[in-house]
Amino acid sequence: MVQPEHSMDNRRVKNLFINKGLQFRFIMASLLYMFLVMVVTLALVLVPDLYTMLSSQDLAAQHQAAQNYLVLATRIVPSALLLFLLMFVHQLFMTHKICGPLVNFTTTFKKIGDGDLSRKVMLRKGDYLKVECEAINGMIEGLSQRFQQIADEHVRVIQVLETTLPALEDGPEKKSLEDLIHDLKSQSADMAGYPVSDDHADEH
Repeated sequence: MVQPEHSMDNRRVKNLFINKGLQFRFIMASLLYMFLVMVVTLALVLVPDLYTMLSSQDLAAQHQAAQNYLVLATRIVPSALLLFLLMFVHQLFMTHKICGPLVNFTTTFKKIGDGDLSRKVMLRKGDYLKVECEAINGMIEGLSQRFQQIADEHVRVIQVLETTLPALEDGPEKKSLEDLIHDLKSQSADMAGYPVSDDHADEH
């Protein structure tokens, strides 16, 4: 079933807020810094005319300063609001390109913690943290290879022990070896249940 266009647009907008807490903290910090810059700029531009308006005894000078003040205020204030809006949109897209990979990393780490080495990280075009992504995928590949080596060695140990078992006489030692082989086979079955890397990558 084809989704309505407005539904797809809403989904795209919601996807921008992939980590609201972190994104808004970053955006608010950037906007606060921009606000301070704008306040200083406005002060440097408007205060001289404001000072002339309030302190000068020359009516012509006061009138000219008032005209300059009104012109500058009516131009700068809307421009500042527009810049704030543009900054917010820019920061939203930029933080999405950071938080998206971070969410992907977190999901991958949880999979690794569960013993699943089949999931790799793949970033979308334009996302940041590409170097970190390559490092994580390299780590997963290394863990996968090491895990496979351990599993293969586990199987070989079981085979050697099973070959040795018939040569032993019935007794405590043989019983202990049988129990050990049974435990090793159970562990091997558990290891076989853990998926390893097959170069499959999920995209956030």
